[in-house]
Amino acid sequence: MNLVLRNGAAPFVPRARLIKLLGGELIRDEVMAVAELVKNAHDADARRVTLSFRGAAGDDGEIVIEDDGRGMGLDVLLQNWMQPAGSSKASKDRHYTPAGRRVLGEKGVGRFAVDRLGRHAELVSRAADSDSEVVAVFDWDEFDDESRLLSDISVRWREQKAQILDRPGTRIRITGLRARWKERMFRRLCMRLQRLLSPTAGDLGFEINVESDEFPDYHGPLRVSFLDRAAYRVRAEFDGDGTIICQVGDGPQVAHSWVGPGDLECGPARVTIHCFDLETEALAKVGPPQEVRVWLREWSGISVYRNGFRVLPYGEPDDDWLRLDHRRVNNPMVRLSNNQVCGYVEIGRDANPELRDQTNRGGLLQNRAYEDLRRLVFFVLQIVEAERQAIRNPPLREEESPAVPDERTGTDAVVAELKEASRQVRGGFGGILERLEQSLARERSAREQELAGYVELAAMGQGAKFASHALLPRLRKLRSLIRSLERGSAAQTMTGPLYMAEGALEELMELADLIGDVAPNRRASRRTIDVVAELRTFDTAVAHLLESYGVSLKIAADKDAVIRTEMLPAAFHQVLHILMWNSLDALAKRDLKEVSIRARRRGDSAAEILFQDTGCGVPARNVGRLFDPGFTTKPNGGGMGLAIARRLLADAGGTIEFRPSSRTTRWTTFEITLSLKRSRATMD
Repeated sequence: MNLVLRNGAAPFVPRARLIKLLGGELIRDEVMAVAELVKNAHDADARRVTLSFRGAAGDDGEIVIEDDGRGMGLDVLLQNWMQPAGSSKASKDRHYTPAGRRVLGEKGVGRFAVDRLGRHAELVSRAADSDSEVVAVFDWDEFDDESRLLSDISVRWREQKAQILDRPGTRIRITGLRARWKERMFRRLCMRLQRLLSPTAGDLGFEINVESDEFPDYHGPLRVSFLDRAAYRVRAEFDGDGTIICQVGDGPQVAHSWVGPGDLECGPARVTIHCFDLETEALAKVGPPQEVRVWLREWSGISVYRNGFRVLPYGEPDDDWLRLDHRRVNNPMVRLSNNQVCGYVEIGRDANPELRDQTNRGGLLQNRAYEDLRRLVFFVLQIVEAERQAIRNPPLREEESPAVPDERTGTDAVVAELKEASRQVRGGFGGILERLEQSLARERSAREQELAGYVELAAMGQGAKFASHALLPRLRKLRSLIRSLERGSAAQTMTGPLYMAEGALEELMELADLIGDVAPNRRASRRTIDVVAELRTFDTAVAHLLESYGVSLKIAADKDAVIRTEMLPAAFHQVLHILMWNSLDALAKRDLKEVSIRARRRGDSAAEILFQDTGCGVPARNVGRLFDPGFTTKPNGGGMGLAIARRLLADAGGTIEFRPSSRTTRWTTFEITLSLKRSRATMD
């Protein structure tokens, strides 16, 4: 029994208002609308596009956008431009224009940009090698009628002998403007249009020219003003395969290998960052401080450019897509804020296929490639931040290092001098000195307790720093194995990767046990550790890190020696971590990069560990202050590392001392002493 009464097929019948709804989604604001029309001129192989604002501040103003590109004939106008969401660039090789430019406006949304700017428009276009021109008139208010279908509305057009245009190109005259263009708004638009083309891309053969009868100060080609006067700058180029070539200021180019977590899958990119100090004195070196501040308000931020053209909204005054201001809160002395940087990230549509636009052209899709691009920018930022700190806070040179204090310094020296003076005064100072000494003792005790708290916090950071470097290579390996499993098509092809993945997980579990309690736990009791075994574990944990720094580590111990002591394993490893980071800093510019750790017994009661590197040694004037909290000669150092190490060892009944180097080597050696744990068999 057939229950179907009727059947058939029917097309969608869109309402005219659909055009307005699509335009609102695809074109975010007037700035984006102008940008889309400028892109159309670029894709038409124009060498120049002129934006003319006439009476735009009043009710009867108009905007005229004219280019000298290829233009359109009647067929292109009716079959391409009049088809919303279609594109006249759709051809056999639709990614490139006839002149070889990379197409920027493939989605065909330029006609929506015209609607965004005004209610009425007249389009005139003359194709190359043609003596005629086409004229089309649009009344966008007709599309607001909800009762009308899209097919009910027609656009009037005509083809005539060329009389409006004297050369190939396109002119769009927009009237009934939807916004009054005041001076402040016009200035902001011009500044943003200046950023439409990458200032680092060189001559693209494409110029944007602005004309205004009401605001002549903004007349002429758009140019950048203060960019080349930035106090600090860095240029970096990522090859897409793990190497980043950086140039700081006018210095040499330096190759860096990416050692962050995971590979960067964003594809090749260029990053240029200019940085400014905001103090009035610093801005005065750039230009008139007030003008520079106004310029920075519009230019600050890090923009993204694809094929030389800007991708909005990155770098807009209200768009901190890298969260630089939030990042600066944690370290305001070192980190740069969004209003201090003018940066440019340059990508390509072909070179970076995974960096795709969102549907409304409101930025890039936030996928893996996008996150990797952010990580690349952070890497370059850290380089210029380090350069800025080195210039603003230069490290102490050896001849400028403070002299080693004598045995009586600070408050102790003052008290000693007062005691000497009291002997020359009849009756002394009447007990004042005794009360002063008691007060100083209480203050010293309070400071030591405060330092102990800082030690625990800083120790946690030291351990976490090494933990990240140790974990990351294992996690990369595990990720690679998982991807192999995802690509596998049969169970037999997965046997090898599964076995390797299991091994990688076991490594991670062992490393997690090693990290354990990163910060020393004062409530935990010490336990017996095998010093030689712990050194071998440390060797395994830092192997990947040392390889990335090009440093070799040698661990030695007396043959068949049993060296046991009582100490928390986490605290023991933290001491080694601190010394190792100091060594990595000292070896950065050395040809011979070696670290050696030797453990041995000293009689029957003590264990001795010698930690040595082939660095540049320690100036004699600084030796007496090495373990003072806060003392450092590093530009970004905190001066807490060795103070932490001494405190951790003291809690275990041990010591650490600096051992002077010989005149020939000038290497750095630290001597750690710990009490031996005697076995029951050797006890009386």
